[in-house]
Amino acid sequence: MGSRATRTHRDSNMDWVAERIGPRIRARRVELGMSMRELARRLGVSPSFVSRLENGRCPPSVGTLCALTSVLGISASQLLDSKPGTT
Repeated sequence: MGSRATRTHRDSNMDWVAERIGPRIRARRVELGMSMRELARRLGVSPSFVSRLENGRCPPSVGTLCALTSVLGISASQLLDSKPGTT
């Protein structure tokens, strides 16, 4: 077996989640007038992690998702809703 990892269905689902909610996290943060650094501080993570979340490079864990909903004052369903334009 080569060193290349095979993409799994789970990986593609996680990519979809990350790509879907990243822009919604950013939009809500900006709507609230909150800096990336401030959001990171409130979540207890690094600003670079928030950047990766917002750019769809990594999906949040369940714990981070819960913290995001609390800090951003938005429901998980609003972040994950598949309707276009939902924030």
